[in-house]
Amino acid sequence: MTWTPTSSSAARSKARTARARRQRDRPRWQQTILDYIRPSGSAPAFSWILIGVVVVLWLASIFTADGVFRLLAVDPSTAWQPWRYVTAAVAYPTSAVLSVLLGLVFFALFAPSFEAQVGRRVFLWVFTASSVAAMALAVLAGAPAYGISAGFFGVLGAYLVKVWAIPQARIQLLIIVGINLLITLLFSGSFVAIVVGVLAGAGVMILLTRHEPPRARPAYAIVVGGAAVLIVLAIVRWAVA
Repeated sequence: MTWTPTSSSAARSKARTARARRQRDRPRWQQTILDYIRPSGSAPAFSWILIGVVVVLWLASIFTADGVFRLLAVDPSTAWQPWRYVTAAVAYPTSAVLSVLLGLVFFALFAPSFEAQVGRRVFLWVFTASSVAAMALAVLAGAPAYGISAGFFGVLGAYLVKVWAIPQARIQLLIIVGINLLITLLFSGSFVAIVVGVLAGAGVMILLTRHEPPRARPAYAIVVGGAAVLIVLAIVRWAVA
């Protein structure tokens, strides 16, 4: 007994073939744009969007006498505003020229490649969780928190988890992390943001690797719960101070 495709399955197969043919026939520039704007595309859209947002907001801070920065960054005096633990990742004061340049250059070198490999969903979880955790712990320690460095080191931490089983890639990436750590500490960074970023990024990557869709809900719950606990601790710490 042989299987004969039904009219509906034949139609779906024909539609897929037609879509594939249209993709092959498109100009390369058009296909690249579609890869960036299509939700299921593989292009590292969010990495470049984050870079663009940081640049635009930093320029806006220049023209508002750091008003935009003060609205987005977090410190002990604004610890009670929970949204700042997210927005602080794209905030820089106008005086932090070197921090902006170094942070964005390093981020552009590694984040798009990581996003293209793991996908937009994992990239956003790694970046956001690393940033929020680092901002909350910095505020707990009594320091102001801002900048893309924590998210960047979260990406590096997640990258380490991804290549850990490959000795040569692991060694190369550890060297890269060490170099970036030294440069960031010397010129622009916070030790708390760096260490927490690496650990949080690695932890999120391990969770999402062990709980892949459609079984990823426990991993998401752990990440969200952990970030929420840190934010609450930071708020309580300065509410009773």
